[in-house]
This record gives sequence, structure tokens and C-alpha cells, in this order.
Amino acid sequence: VASSDSRSVSAKSCSFQSTGPPPSILGLIEKFGFGIESFLFGFLVGGIASVVYEFFQHEKVVLLSNKELRKHFSAYTLVVVIFLLLEFIIPEKSIYNLMFSFVLGATYIAVVRRDLMRQVIFSGALLSVVYFLLFLLVNAIFPNFVHSVYSLENFLGIMVLGVPIEEIMFAFAMGACWSTLYEFVNGYRTQSLK
Repeated sequence: VASSDSRSVSAKSCSFQSTGPPPSILGLIEKFGFGIESFLFGFLVGGIASVVYEFFQHEKVVLLSNKELRKHFSAYTLVVVIFLLLEFIIPEKSIYNLMFSFVLGATYIAVVRRDLMRQVIFSGALLSVVYFLLFLLVNAIFPNFVHSVYSLENFLGIMVLGVPIEEIMFAFAMGACWSTLYEFVNGYRTQSLK
């Protein structure tokens, strides 16, 4: 759920230009601030985040011993609670609220499951690169996308080859937290395929 909502939250936080939100399937973004595209994009990025580490590191997930096996939903409960609290306090900064929540979740995972720390860090970095390259592709296809859709005064104003730094930071935070969802909740770890 957090994955599917994360992109719509990111879009919501950029405060659309006076021209209004971008066109969307069924006009849902105009009515509700998020649409079908938001969920599709969220699942795409969430799916990439969940496998990017194993793919690039040539690893697979394996079950911990029964002695170490426990279900852990605490990190993701923390992410949801902190995000909702921050949204209540500062709703106009959704992308920052989400990034902070994801970073807290990733930090919690790395502290509780030190064996996942490397995956947390690498997944954040790898998803940042993949997300950045996808954003460059969008900018190449739609050259005025950022300037016509985003209200950049709500952001830091730092751009990396036309990509707002917040988008890259968002990708890092999401990748760091979301990549370990399966392993953390179900008691798995990664192991080399060799």
C-alpha cells in the first residue's frame, strides 16, 4: 500500500502549477490528487525496489533458521504511523514526510537486522540510479514536464540534469526501506547465487 501511494503523495506534494494537474486516465488526478497512474507507477517502482539488490548483487533470498524466524511488521507500522502523523502536522510537505518515514523505517530495519544493512544501503543507491534514469527518459520524451507540472518553489530548487533532487532522495529512501520488506517481515536474508 505504501508503495502504491508513494508516487501519488510525491505528485501531491509538488503543488501543481496554475495550469492544474496533468491529464490522467478517467480524470482522477484532477478530482482526488491521485489516479490509476499513481498506483501503476507506485507498483512499478515498488517492484523494482524489491528486487534491484538481488538482481545486481546476484543473490537470492533464503529462510533464516527456525530459531531466528519471527514475523516483523514493526518497521512498516513505524513508516505508516510516522507518515500519517507528519501529514497531519505538515500536509503540504508530503514528499518530505514520506522520505523521512522511509528513512526511519530503513534505519530501524538496519538496526534490528544488521544482516540487511548492506541491502538497505545498496538498494537505496541502486533505486536512486534506476529512478533517475527513468526520470531522464521522461524528461527526454516530455522536455517541459518538470517545469509545467511541478511548482518548484515548494522544492529545494536543486536540479540534477533537470531532475529535482527531491525525486532522487525519494527514490533512495523508498529503495532503502521497501527493498527489505519481504526479508524483514518473513525472516529471510539474501545469499549469493554462487
